[in-house]
Amino acid sequence: MLPFDDGDPRASWEACPARHCKQVLDGCIWKCAPLAYLPMQKAKYRLSEKWDPYLGYQPPEPDCSPAELQAFAALEDEAECGMCPAKERLFELPIPLRPPKPLAIPAV
Repeated sequence: MLPFDDGDPRASWEACPARHCKQVLDGCIWKCAPLAYLPMQKAKYRLSEKWDPYLGYQPPEPDCSPAELQAFAALEDEAECGMCPAKERLFELPIPLRPPKPLAIPAV
């Protein structure tokens, strides 16, 4: 598992399906769930040092001022957004109740 390296945090934020879904964890409001749970991933798995800049993210403290909280809520893209893809990446989830698609057999 490695962070994306598209180099465009703004585009990553614009493509983010969770950009308006803050995450509450340990009394703090995090920008997004991936940032909130990244330290747990680091604790469980040997993540590459490429994750270190994102592991340094600090959410606002529970005792922050109303002005600090309002400023945080108004933030859009940040450098940490760069860990996610700059383009929407769709994939098809398998549906276990649907029979699998038949494999195409090449003509001989």
